[in-house]
Amino acid sequence: MAGCLLYGGNDMENQKKNIKPEEIWSYYLDDSKMPSPEEVANFPDTKELDRKVDEECKKIAKEWGL
Repeated sequence: MAGCLLYGGNDMENQKKNIKPEEIWSYYLDDSKMPSPEEVANFPDTKELDRKVDEECKKIAKEWGL
């Protein structure tokens, strides 16, 4: 059913159209809003926060048997 919506109709002709991946995924691949290397260099260091999150995730996983 979802395929029918993607291709714009219920009939078999619409489902057989040759749709290029870039017609579907182009808006996902737009990296124009990615930060520049200079901006990334100014991001705060999150190593300590990352370590704490990892520890908490491991605790939860152990507690719940995951």
